Amino acid sequence: QVNSRLLWLLVRRYLGAGLRVLCLRGLLFSVRNRALLSQPWLQALARQCPKLHCLILLHADLREVGNYQRLPASLKTLELISCEVPGAFFQSSGVSSGIRIETLVVENVPSFSDQHLKALGNWETLRRLELRDAFRVTEAGVRGCASGHLAQLESLELGRKGRCSTQNEGAAAGIAEGLPGLVELTLGGAEVLNGLPCLPRLARLRSLRLQHSSLSPADLLPACQEAPSLRSVVLSDVSFSSAADQDSIQQGLLHCAVTCVRCIARAVQS
Repeated sequence: QVNSRLLWLLVRRYLGAGLRVLCLRGLLFSVRNRALLSQPWLQALARQCPKLHCLILLHADLREVGNYQRLPASLKTLELISCEVPGAFFQSSGVSSGIRIETLVVENVPSFSDQHLKALGNWETLRRLELRDAFRVTEAGVRGCASGHLAQLESLELGRKGRCSTQNEGAAAGIAEGLPGLVELTLGGAEVLNGLPCLPRLARLRSLRLQHSSLSPADLLPACQEAPSLRSVVLSDVSFSSAADQDSIQQGLLHCAVTCVRCIARAVQS
């Protein structure tokens, strides 16, 4: 956990030209909550660390930053975890900043909504998007991705790490219309069952990961068997009604490499 004074000390004395990954934890949930990042400091960071390609921000208030184009132009990956993000943060201005982010991770950012998702449609270089606990993203918002550059997205993660249902879960139902070019897809929580019917319409999908959900062969097999390019299925923290369900899934998907990680059969739980 750092403050602005320590950040200036770091960038002036310790952060060098070879730095490629930087992870910062701010003071968003502290009683002394102050803005962590300022435009002058970000400019200094860009000068000192021209090879910085990954920036991970935890508990940071980005309202002072205002817009992602003020971040170092060398960035390829941006991760925002439990941050405060203003409504216009992801919008592109008419003036190019040179920043070409390819991977964006948004985790537990309560303000992230369809408005933010729509703004990402102007990011020409974005290829991987991970939305975890994005409670305000809706099915309509995902469908709307078809009108922008997000239609070219290759990898998507959508859902919750927990098993509890929430008001927004259902966003995955819009994937086939909004994101038809997906090659990799990860679904979690209730988004698993919402997203499975989309698989047959994802012509390029090769890799599927399902996690933190309860599944049966009847839920999974029809959709996966009709997905034309699917070759890999990973089930992580998935529960089945019995051990036989897992065997049935593996036998029903002989054209795929099926991997089970921390899967359980409820019938044998103590």
